[in-house]
Amino acid sequence: GVMGTYTVTANAPFFTNCPTGDLVFGCNDPANFDFDADDLDLGFCGEVLEYTMVSGPGAIDINTGEWTWNSVGMVGVHNVAVQVEDIYGYVDQCDFVVVITNLPPVVDYCPPSYLAPFDGISQVWVCFGELAFGTVDAHDQDDPVCPGPLEYYLESFDGPGTVVVNTVTGDWTWQTDDEPEFAGIWTVVIGVTDQVAEDDVFCEFQIRVTGIEIKVAKTGEDEFVY
Repeated sequence: GVMGTYTVTANAPFFTNCPTGDLVFGCNDPANFDFDADDLDLGFCGEVLEYTMVSGPGAIDINTGEWTWNSVGMVGVHNVAVQVEDIYGYVDQCDFVVVITNLPPVVDYCPPSYLAPFDGISQVWVCFGELAFGTVDAHDQDDPVCPGPLEYYLESFDGPGTVVVNTVTGDWTWQTDDEPEFAGIWTVVIGVTDQVAEDDVFCEFQIRVTGIEIKVAKTGEDEFVY
């Protein structure tokens, strides 16, 4: 035979379906992707491919290349990298982006105009010293609610005193006083969040406070306090 030195070379593995676009999943959907790779040496010399995580969330099956992540509620953009390696130590890396989306809440009931008749729910036209009250109702488009429970909060109020909002039910109250500073038309904004601040929605309404008509005993004339 011919004597000499022979160099045996091996081919590197390569992914055949590395995502070229974002992998998008809903808030309630666990993320997953089945990676495939190939190697020109497969079928020769005991060549075997193994998959491993490089960075980012989730786990990948070392033999099948199936990547899974319990991503429920993990709203946002996530960078992930996985690799495939052959028995000679050659590797190929796949970098991809996973986007977990969120559907914002929807306001179902917001107090009507103070000019409208009392609807039995929200009292938004009151006199000095009376209690203004009502509710805001909303639901989350993600079912079940995701990523967190709905929460109601006071976004803004331009009047005197304090509007109190029940964070769980959306019920609100405002106790007026018999001081002239309470007279006027005041704007309330109540926010609703599913714990993703950029997807918060808002209910804006106005409360009108008017005075009471009193009889001035000394003169017998009517005086209107407003």
